[in-house]
Amino acid sequence: MADRDRGVLVGATCVGPRGGDILGIFELAIKKEIATDDLRHLMYAFPTFYRGVGEAVHNLGTDHIHTPIR
Repeated sequence: MADRDRGVLVGATCVGPRGGDILGIFELAIKKEIATDDLRHLMYAFPTFYRGVGEAVHNLGTDHIHTPIR
């Protein structure tokens, strides 16, 4: 869940085999108020469960630059 006015994440949830492990990156982003634009442009390893984080934040942000998920 993102606050589009501030450009940061304000909440997240994960369900799946490594959901608890993945929540750490969301917790860091929320506590440190990392901009959603910055989260969108990070490199997420493939094939790993962290790729799901990249998919989740792909449509967030304000820069409106189309960057395909690879």
